[in-house]
Amino acid sequence: MAATLVTTLPNQDNLIFAGNLPHLQFSGVSTDDGMVFKLFFSDLPLSPVIILDETIFPDSDGNVSIKIRSVVHLAMQHEMPSSDLFVQSKAKRRLTISYDETTYNIYVIKGGLFIPESEYGSYDYNLFATTNLLSWMPADRKVKYREPVFLNYYNVQAGTQLYATAYRVNDTGTLEGTEFSLYVSLPQINTLFTIDVSFNKLMTASPFESGVIAFDLYMKNGSKITNTQRVTLINEFDEYDDVFAFSNSLGGFETIRMTGKRVANEQHSPIIYKDHDNKEIEYENKFLRSFSKSTGWFDGDAYRKWISEFYTSSFRFHMRVASDQFVFERILITSLDAKNSRFQINANTFEFRYANQIPWQLSTRETLTPPNPNDAYASEEIGDTPFSEFNDDFLNQTPLNQLTDELLNT
Repeated sequence: MAATLVTTLPNQDNLIFAGNLPHLQFSGVSTDDGMVFKLFFSDLPLSPVIILDETIFPDSDGNVSIKIRSVVHLAMQHEMPSSDLFVQSKAKRRLTISYDETTYNIYVIKGGLFIPESEYGSYDYNLFATTNLLSWMPADRKVKYREPVFLNYYNVQAGTQLYATAYRVNDTGTLEGTEFSLYVSLPQINTLFTIDVSFNKLMTASPFESGVIAFDLYMKNGSKITNTQRVTLINEFDEYDDVFAFSNSLGGFETIRMTGKRVANEQHSPIIYKDHDNKEIEYENKFLRSFSKSTGWFDGDAYRKWISEFYTSSFRFHMRVASDQFVFERILITSLDAKNSRFQINANTFEFRYANQIPWQLSTRETLTPPNPNDAYASEEIGDTPFSEFNDDFLNQTPLNQLTDELLNT
């Protein structure tokens, strides 16, 4: 008697989010022999990644229920983009379900949609991916010129292109927009892309050389078009600017800029022992430095919802500014105060620390400037002590007053 998969799943080689995988229900499983069940990623047929490989026995009626949602989701991960058009090969996998020599293949993305659980297997995820950029960021995002900005898109159809409309104010004071494509086409189907759309990167491809105030970004394939993401240029100074990168709930990897104050908290503690003279000796210092970060004020529910994506993520980075690039430093959030009221201006505070806790400094020493003659000591004497004598004194300190008989008898 062969087992039958009762659960509804998307069609073969279609898409589903890992967080929306339903529990697999089987019927007709032999109570004597059980069912050989395998679950693995089959992107690379010669080296599949085995997740489960078991013989499972049913209940007395020949039924089996297998919960695969968590194990599949945890087996997937994002990678830090290393190119402007980056393939997230580990956050999107081809999943093979094998039972009693029957196989079923679907593509899965790390993440999920908030839909009724009864629709998990029947929802049209391909249509969602075709018409949506994978982000909950506000539709009009205010960015700085070199601020890192990523878009994410799961490409289902050949011929899909990333388009942008550049807006500028022309010489007559009128706003004009021109559409252009950034890539001829996305090179692979059934592929999750993270695309660098930082404002300075967009300017290199823009038909306008200057004066651009905003870009509208969207994917287009024939008559099908995704929702639109606008990036609007701002020229503001925020002394506490910090850019963080994180995995969002839709399978994307993106950035967020926070403008609130950042405070370094030194929380180191010594490890000591007592020597043979009963003296305490410090032989090591347990290094722990955390940072308290305020998000800065944000107005509107769109930003409030977006920043909650950062809080719920388990894959977060602080983007440290190096000499000519941004360096990803993985962080852990250790505490969080994120109380928000709808339709009010809110600000949150959280504490984080670097995952790689080391005492080494993250920057170079300051450059030595030339001596300034105006900084030299001008006086020839300090009190009654000649300057030359003072300067030759040990550690440049004046001697202590001597206690004379005259002073003692005063």
